[in-house]
Amino acid sequence: LALLHDLPRARRCLRRAADALQGRMKAGRQGLLHAGVPAAALTGSVPGAGPLDLIEFGAVQSAEGGPPLDEEALWKRILDAGVHVVRGQACGVSRPGSMRVCWGAANSDEEAGEAGRRIAAAYFMERQMA
Repeated sequence: LALLHDLPRARRCLRRAADALQGRMKAGRQGLLHAGVPAAALTGSVPGAGPLDLIEFGAVQSAEGGPPLDEEALWKRILDAGVHVVRGQACGVSRPGSMRVCWGAANSDEEAGEAGRRIAAAYFMERQMA
């Protein structure tokens, strides 16, 4: 309640939270990119969507002429890697192979980067199976 009465302090807290979230998203995306996920997989993201990010693995597969991914198998593989993502179709995204991740769930930039690397590893593993 005291925070609501101290507007400058409330603004500082919100700014710190926004900066931390931006850092988590950047670290998670860097983890994906450094692990070899093409930048094209991140083009479907909506700027300003808060902690949520859309990774479009299906678009990459189509652009590369690869076989379609089994979205459910990819989702399970990512979950088995210890990262919680939501299948795109559960979020109203009709493009197959899309995953929604919340970088804000990470406790640090390092943790978000590790999540990105795990997602990438699961993707490449599932891609080999296709």
